[in-house]
Amino acid sequence: KQIVSIAFFGVGLLVILSAFFGLGGLIIPGIFISLTGIVYYLTSLLTVKNVFDKITKKFPNYDKVTSEYTFTEENIALKTTVGKKSEENTMKYSELYKVCETKEYFYLYANGTFAFIISKKGIIEGSEEELIKILKKNVEEKRLKLLKR
Repeated sequence: KQIVSIAFFGVGLLVILSAFFGLGGLIIPGIFISLTGIVYYLTSLLTVKNVFDKITKKFPNYDKVTSEYTFTEENIALKTTVGKKSEENTMKYSELYKVCETKEYFYLYANGTFAFIISKKGIIEGSEEELIKILKKNVEEKRLKLLKR
C-alpha cells in the first residue's frame, strides 16, 4: 500500500510541477491525485494499527509469549508458553517451505507467509554453527538461503 500511495503522491506532484512550467490547467487534478496518495497512505497506517489492536485484544498476554525451539536430527520441537499455559508441537524438516538467514536471525517458513523467527542471540544451547549444520543436513538445498561463509 505504501508504494501505491507514494506513486499517487509522485504523479500528483509531477502534474502540479508540469502546470507551473507551462502545461496550465493541471494544478487541480495534481492536487487531487497527491491528496489521494496521502489519504491512501494514512488509511494503510490505520489498517495496520487496527489489526494490531485486534490482536492485542484477542491475545492480551501477547508480550508474555515465549517460544522454545529444539532442533533434533528428526524434527523441530516447538514449545510455546503464554503465561502459565504451554503447547508443544513438532515439525518435520521436510515440511519447511524455506529457511532464510540474516546477520541476526533465522526465518523458518512454514508456508509462503508464515515464519518462525529465531534470534541468533537467543540460542542458549548449542551454537549458530551447529544449527546451520543441522539445517544443511535436513533441509533441501534449494529451500535453504543461508549467508555465505
